[in-house]
Amino acid sequence: LFFTMLLAGGQPWAVLSLLVLVIQAVVDRRFVVLAAIVPALVWLVLFRVTGNRELYFPYAMYLAAHVSGLLCRRSYLLGLIAGSLVVGAFLVVRYMQHATWPVLGVELGVAAVILSLTLLAFLASPRNSIAHVMITSAASLLAYAGLSV
Repeated sequence: LFFTMLLAGGQPWAVLSLLVLVIQAVVDRRFVVLAAIVPALVWLVLFRVTGNRELYFPYAMYLAAHVSGLLCRRSYLLGLIAGSLVVGAFLVVRYMQHATWPVLGVELGVAAVILSLTLLAFLASPRNSIAHVMITSAASLLAYAGLSV
């Protein structure tokens, strides 16, 4: 997954995937959990097809939601920290891409709302792979909708 992101998306896409893969390796190495990352590739494919760099945001939110879900079952605070770490890495990448402070502020605000909703959804959902992928996908779609803000 890391090399796919690196070759097809470049360093910004690969950095987030590496962070998520490291968190996942520490938390849960089962294949079914690793497979839950694969839907994030949809954003990479759409980026390659359309050239729309804004699709990096829903990709990042999918990954942030994924790690939040992995850890919030153990502790809400751990889920919040993990998701915030991915959002923070996303914002650092966006800063390095010369995003303006107002843009970064909006992205942070939208990401915070989505991450909060995601954590609540994980706490209220059954603990299975289908619910996990549905919640992370919903978070990603909310991020896509948030691009219009």
